[in-house]
Amino acid sequence: LMAAETTKNAAYSYITGSGFHQQVTRMTDSYVGLREVVDRQRRTMQRSWSEQDKLLERMLNGLGGLYGDLQGIFHSALPEVEQLALDSVAPVSLTAESANDDIGQAGSTEPVAEETEA
Repeated sequence: LMAAETTKNAAYSYITGSGFHQQVTRMTDSYVGLREVVDRQRRTMQRSWSEQDKLLERMLNGLGGLYGDLQGIFHSALPEVEQLALDSVAPVSLTAESANDDIGQAGSTEPVAEETEA
């Protein structure tokens, strides 16, 4: 019974002391800092993926236009390119949810706020 009381007093002294407070503060500061880094990196990657997605779409549209022009000239003599058939190309775009899935952060469907850099 005396040992339990001594342990209880020691625990109370530790938890109410400055050492415990400083340790918890350091841990939460580290968490907040790392969360900010991860969020900033996520926004950067999402911007990059969006830019790449737009470039891919422009490339495919340009290729489709070129192929269509050639079909107009050569008619049926031009072989069919299966990947350029209208029903075979599905547009792909990144949403916050799919981007989060790609980087292991599934479950968030909230729109991601863009960060402006000064």
